Amino acid sequence: MKSLRDGYLLLCLVATIILVATERPCVAELVPSLENYVERCVLIVKARTIFEKDGRLTFRVLETWKGKYCPEDFVEATEDGRFFADGPTSAGSVADGQEIVLFFTWRNQRVKGKLSSFSTSLPIRNGRLIYGETGDPPSFPREYTVEEFEKQIRELGGKRQIPVVVRGWIKPVLQGRELISLKILIFNGLRCSVHHGAFTTKPSAWNGETGNISVFDIYRDDDPLSLYLERPQIKVPDDVAGINRCEIKPGENLLIETDVRKWKIRGGWIPGRYKLTIRVDNLTVDDYCTISVMSDPIVFEIR
Repeated sequence: MKSLRDGYLLLCLVATIILVATERPCVAELVPSLENYVERCVLIVKARTIFEKDGRLTFRVLETWKGKYCPEDFVEATEDGRFFADGPTSAGSVADGQEIVLFFTWRNQRVKGKLSSFSTSLPIRNGRLIYGETGDPPSFPREYTVEEFEKQIRELGGKRQIPVVVRGWIKPVLQGRELISLKILIFNGLRCSVHHGAFTTKPSAWNGETGNISVFDIYRDDDPLSLYLERPQIKVPDDVAGINRCEIKPGENLLIETDVRKWKIRGGWIPGRYKLTIRVDNLTVDDYCTISVMSDPIVFEIR
């Protein structure tokens, strides 16, 4: 009888253990560290939700924390610069006008080379947000103020993997119709030469110096909508043979000069406080690699 009773107690103990194990909620996920996740992302933005009349959800970019935002990079966007995107946030879980942080990687995009889905969204509530809400303690979840989170993202996203630097300079204050003279310095920190393809590096009437140069993320005063409309057209004269390969040796730099007014913007270059970013494209490292490098934002004022 004793052995039978002991066997019964053992069976009850095993059943209890199994029951507890199966009832334990399995909600924890393997959440990557913020550093690893930011490294994988091609675009991180702070945005505001805006519902269309038909109920579809769009996003208005307020700030770009990593990468560059361009409506043309998305499968679908509105004429005024908002974009459509699918992801873990459904229309029913956010309110119209709510601020949210969106993370984009190149995985699981419907169209190659175009963005249509975000991999993570973090709604902002009362000036705070949570990263890794479904992760395992004690590492997660982590709560941040928006300012703390933005600082971390920018610091992590700003780490240079390739030491080629682009810097832009515009006189801080300009008057009226004065030329917006832009000087672009490309510094080569690699151990090999880098080549920049250009017809010329000095301002020309036919815009030869603007080849492989992009001016984007142009904002005026407090308007959150980018002003960019059109890049300058290059009209090569008959007596110009072709593009030059400007060599930038290790530890040296190349200076390019142009006029920012050559880029068309919404409303024109009227008085106001401006912020813009420069990108140099198609820098040739070797026969197998070309790179594009962005500058830090440039701020200036037209009076």
